[in-house]
Amino acid sequence: ALKAVPGDTIQIRPGSYQGGEIINGLKGTAERWIVIKAEIPGKSVFTGGSSALHLTDNEYIVIDGLIFTSQTGNGVNIDDGGSYNTPSRNIIIRNCRWEGMDATGNNDELKLSGVDDFEIINCTFLNGSKGGSLIDMVGCHRGTIRDNLFSLGGSNSIQAKGGSKDIVIKSNRFENGGERAINIGGST
Repeated sequence: ALKAVPGDTIQIRPGSYQGGEIINGLKGTAERWIVIKAEIPGKSVFTGGSSALHLTDNEYIVIDGLIFTSQTGNGVNIDDGGSYNTPSRNIIIRNCRWEGMDATGNNDELKLSGVDDFEIINCTFLNGSKGGSLIDMVGCHRGTIRDNLFSLGGSNSIQAKGGSKDIVIKSNRFENGGERAINIGGST
């Protein structure tokens, strides 16, 4: 993935893949996004690992049609690498499915830390960790979470905290969303 350039599409063939992929500094442009997608939607499964995918300091990225299951840390982790000056930004996650964590603590299916200008669309989040969230945001800005299914959340289905701002949550379905279907506010 690190050799991808703006406008490239990385197709993941059908099959099962070990989690633990780290993608740092992958940058598309506003005119030429980098797309990471299942060749056949719903047939490319990332199983296990602490995280299936960990993306840091990425821009203009689309993740489409992948399945994630049995991670022990956070299912997919997208962050700013610890610097407020370089958020991951312009990230679209669509048509993906999280089937459950192999953890019981504060482990999140989708962890966003320092991510700006993002959309999470038409995804399914199932079987969250007892102490975690299906989506957890810390210090995220200008995001939209819409048309998703959240079922059997842990502590929360969606949590926006730690200075998160301008987050739109609309047209989602919650079934047994956890202790709180939506948790807004709070420090980290």
